[in-house]
Amino acid sequence: FQQIASESRLPLALVAAHLDELRNVLTGNGMGTGPVEILDKARRQLRRVDLPLERVVRMAATNEGQELPLQAFSLAEFARKLIADLPKSQASDVHLSTAAPAASALAARAELYFCAASVLAFLLRMKAQRDAVRVSTDSEASTQFLSFELFDRLTEGPSATRLSAKSAQQREFALAETVIVSLMQRMGGAYELEEREGICLRLKLASTGLQ
Repeated sequence: FQQIASESRLPLALVAAHLDELRNVLTGNGMGTGPVEILDKARRQLRRVDLPLERVVRMAATNEGQELPLQAFSLAEFARKLIADLPKSQASDVHLSTAAPAASALAARAELYFCAASVLAFLLRMKAQRDAVRVSTDSEASTQFLSFELFDRLTEGPSATRLSAKSAQQREFALAETVIVSLMQRMGGAYELEEREGICLRLKLASTGLQ
């Protein structure tokens, strides 16, 4: 997973450079390459970022193509670790809400961490200045949920920063949702998007039924 993250940095840096070049061309400060060619360069680099993410699913497989080995652990403790790993400046914008002690969740820890960290990072990028991200754990029958949503710190209600339906394609790309969906399914869980007054992204997992 660390290797995949490092492989993404160079293409993203090149995208930034190409877009800076495009800005200079459009403002009359650049010479040579036309805007269409520059955009094509940026698109190729974005595709290179996407390819390592697709490899996450292949890396998570056993050699025999069997199901991922699952562990039982506390989802609340997992969420605390997820937030503790953030830089302090970002951790202060994340609020954790945990329900009463629940049974252990069943998941492949590293793969779940990849999914949860991706969702959390995405919402931290999307939030408005007065927003925060609420991370919550809950359980229902034999299922446990790790949920992420934006809320307004002033009103304590859902954030007005809406990820509207028309932005679904951008969200799917930025969040690599196809990778998250595949990993969650292979852990016997699911990735869900729930739209109410705001938007809630949920990772759904099986429960052990044991405290």
